[in-house]
Amino acid sequence: MQLFITCAPKLENILHRELQSLGFADAKAGRSGVSVRTDLPGAYRICCFSRVAHRVLMPIGTVDARDADSYYSELCQIDWGAHLRPELTFAIDVTGRAEAFNNTQFAVMKAKDAIVDSLRRRFGNRPSIDKGEPDVRFSVHLRGRSAQIAVDIWGESLHRRNYRVAPTEAPLRETLAAALLLASGWEEAADKGLPLLDPMCGSGTFLIEGALIAGHIAPALIRTRKTTNGWLGHDPSAWSEILAGAEAVRKSRFDSLILGFDSDDQAVSAAKANAEAAGVSQHVFVEPREISQAAPDPDESPGLLVCNPPYGERLDSPSIPGLYRALGQVLRARFPAWQVGVLSPTEETSRALGLRWRGAHPVKNGPIDCDWLRLDLTSLAPPETPEHSEEVRGLINRIQKREKHLRKWARRNEISCYRVYDADIPQFAWAVDRYGEWLHLQEYAPPKTVDEADAQARRAAAAVAIPEALGVDPGKVFLKTRNRQRGQNQYQKRAEVGTRLKVQEGGHAFWVNLTDYTDTGLFLDHRLTRQWVQSQAKGTRFLNLFCYTGSVTVYAAKGGARSTVSVDLSKTYLDWAGDNLRLNGFGPTNHELVQADCLTWLAEDNARYDLIFLDPPTFSNSKKTDRDFEVQRDHLELLELCVPRLAPGGQILFSNNRRDFTLDNDGVGRLGLTAESLDSWLLPEDFKRSPNIHHVWRVVHKL
Repeated sequence: MQLFITCAPKLENILHRELQSLGFADAKAGRSGVSVRTDLPGAYRICCFSRVAHRVLMPIGTVDARDADSYYSELCQIDWGAHLRPELTFAIDVTGRAEAFNNTQFAVMKAKDAIVDSLRRRFGNRPSIDKGEPDVRFSVHLRGRSAQIAVDIWGESLHRRNYRVAPTEAPLRETLAAALLLASGWEEAADKGLPLLDPMCGSGTFLIEGALIAGHIAPALIRTRKTTNGWLGHDPSAWSEILAGAEAVRKSRFDSLILGFDSDDQAVSAAKANAEAAGVSQHVFVEPREISQAAPDPDESPGLLVCNPPYGERLDSPSIPGLYRALGQVLRARFPAWQVGVLSPTEETSRALGLRWRGAHPVKNGPIDCDWLRLDLTSLAPPETPEHSEEVRGLINRIQKREKHLRKWARRNEISCYRVYDADIPQFAWAVDRYGEWLHLQEYAPPKTVDEADAQARRAAAAVAIPEALGVDPGKVFLKTRNRQRGQNQYQKRAEVGTRLKVQEGGHAFWVNLTDYTDTGLFLDHRLTRQWVQSQAKGTRFLNLFCYTGSVTVYAAKGGARSTVSVDLSKTYLDWAGDNLRLNGFGPTNHELVQADCLTWLAEDNARYDLIFLDPPTFSNSKKTDRDFEVQRDHLELLELCVPRLAPGGQILFSNNRRDFTLDNDGVGRLGLTAESLDSWLLPEDFKRSPNIHHVWRVVHKL
């Protein structure tokens, strides 16, 4: 049979190459499509595997279109009963132009009349029209004095992959994204394990189509519709065989990192939801990031960067060339040796990039004529790197090795903040924490036996080497010096800068402050502790003592706690906790914040709680109380005050960060309680090398 495979304007050559790669050697490119001679399984193969095609049309006749009567009369001669039963529905698409028809709607109406009348005369019954989801779809292409009639074998446009569950403004059509990726050599790059990056990813179309290509996932495998609706020529057995073949070549995993950024939180959420709907969320990573902050993963080789900047139809806006100019600067500075493809709507935006392109493929993005600019940045010289001593190179290698191990784990778990390094090399006693694109570096104060000049030299070298090892702009590094386990300094204020950053963890958002305090507002080592609280919180009355910035309260609220009470002596941290609750959509209703000394408040409170989180400081001597607190000395008193507040069947999660802490198990027993250590369960991946970073017990009433 002769088929005509349609596509978007100006993509005919890309479709032609794709069909040849699918085994259709005699494919011939034409206007708005490609003609192919094949059999029905071949037609099914195109429906299943083509990423660029819109429709697969099987011609069933050519009729006279010089006038309406001849058009109707010859349409009635076609054997419609071979394709459509009277009890089914159908639709007609008309394209092109003919002398007798000034508008396509008249041609649709006459074709509909011919089909209905023909089948009524033959069967005594007529089919109905369904423009949305018909059982059979016919195509009429008008051309001069004739019209070609065809069956649309799939019945709807093949661009519909059914993963666009969360669209954004002006999304890129799936077939156009796939075509541009294929034209840019992504299929070959993916087979080599190279990365794909979109710095303005919108709803994630480039990323998802890139993942489908890298995973050899045929579009048919992710469509909601798994077969043609009701066309009588359909062969279910042949179609099932094609689908089985598609499943056989599908990869369960692949090596390419597929990464997207967008400055719009809504777009980031949409891209994640769409990737989930497409079944590729385990391969596609999306992060909120401005174009000025776009950078490649330092662990990856140069790959392919693709971008459809958000120009929309406001092409006269002065901000559009500025956006392309900023993109060009980022590409030049941070993506040497990368292959790049950028969709550009005007000559002005193309020039604004400030880079030479080696090819410009004209395409249509919706109603807008664009150029797909191909850039090869391999000629750009890599930035110079400073010379380092052998011991500093050892530090760089250790940090890069850890970062490579942790990065994919962090993305998969939606974690933007984690510990990369913790004094692994004795000469470099630093804690290195990543907060998204920012670094928080804390140097443990060296012993007095270390020569001060040597310490300063080593400190200066490390302060340069660590950001370099992680590919972080030095302007986004915060450096502090701290003493090990000096409890009275735990929450000590250091500065009055007040700069806050919003970070992500496990689908939650938190404010952190990397400048003003020794700690940042989010204890990274308690990540799994927070998750445990969320898993236990549904329907509970939750109490958070020494609540700090309320991150555990946020997890409890997200876990479905009936109510929460958070107690802390510091108004600053209670305000911070309130901000974190609001950031995650929780107001004051059912979420109470109490400024008080926890021991005094426990003695005076008379409520019961199903879940209590108790994470006291190692040491505290606030001026607001008439006594100090030391966790080893006072933990039993604290637990005793919690006993009357613990509801029957309730749980206390008791934690502290004193490395040499010992729980008084006998004393706990005398209180009518029993304690189970959860240390090994609640130690995150990035703290596995520091098993004594904290201690956690689940405490309940004795049975």
